[in-house]
Amino acid sequence: MSVQVTTFAPDAGQALGQPDRARKSDTTRTRMGPVTRTFRVNERDIDWVAFKDGGGTIADGVRFKALTRGEEGVPPMQFVSYPPGHSDPPHEHETGEVMVVVSGSVNLDGVESGPGSVLFVAKETTYALVAGDEGAVFYRIVTD
Repeated sequence: MSVQVTTFAPDAGQALGQPDRARKSDTTRTRMGPVTRTFRVNERDIDWVAFKDGGGTIADGVRFKALTRGEEGVPPMQFVSYPPGHSDPPHEHETGEVMVVVSGSVNLDGVESGPGSVLFVAKETTYALVAGDEGAVFYRIVTD
């Protein structure tokens, strides 16, 4: 797996002539703690894993790549693939989610969203994604 991590030096902004902006970046907080570095990974470098629901049942054809597993200070991110017509049961999460559709399409609240679409679901919002006729591939990013 190829992962690139850059740690901010306290005086990095000064070297760039932008001390205030760099210092603000160094102290930005997430629920995982302060953001003090950048993180980069290519989904092509990570193997697919079959998705299992809370009871351990494998969802037919649903698979994902855990892009940030084990990375401290980085929000959870996955690369997800749904087969054609797959429908999530209505559910909710204790966190929000951002989804970026890469290929295929998903239906959320009766609206079809294709490649390039960005969707946001607030925490504790009941929803269900339904994959389109070609399936769906999307990035999922967990928010606070």
